[in-house]
Amino acid sequence: MLYFAFGSNMLTSRLQARVPSATPVGRAFLQGHQLAFHKRGADGSAKCNAYWTGQPEHWLPGVIFRMDAAQLPALDDAEGPRYDRIDVTVQNDNDKPIEAFTYRAKPDAVMDGLQPTATYYRYVLDGAIEHGLPEWHIEAIRYVSRYALVTD
Repeated sequence: MLYFAFGSNMLTSRLQARVPSATPVGRAFLQGHQLAFHKRGADGSAKCNAYWTGQPEHWLPGVIFRMDAAQLPALDDAEGPRYDRIDVTVQNDNDKPIEAFTYRAKPDAVMDGLQPTATYYRYVLDGAIEHGLPEWHIEAIRYVSRYALVTD
């Protein structure tokens, strides 16, 4: 099965610690969405969300991973109850549509004004760099560090 990662799970080593079968397939883009650090984690810090804007000019970059379906419960557990698993159609670099699943924050888990931990932030940034996501997206992630990061 194919998983579209856009937050900390883009970092291959982090995802493989949760889902050992996960192997990167390539970059992909989810239309009508933007990255937002506004999902409240269990520790009270910000986690990533695929924020639906509905605007066709908005594209959320991420990474497609292939994984064993038997490991899906482990990934669901790692993501926790404040995310919904949803089916999405993303586009790869060749504009080919790809059916995958991803996670979206439940509305009651979204809160403005949250900051990520420094460790979580590095997972997101390092994953984006590891997979060569567009520079504009990497710069947007770097911008988050201008705000106070929560000390781990």
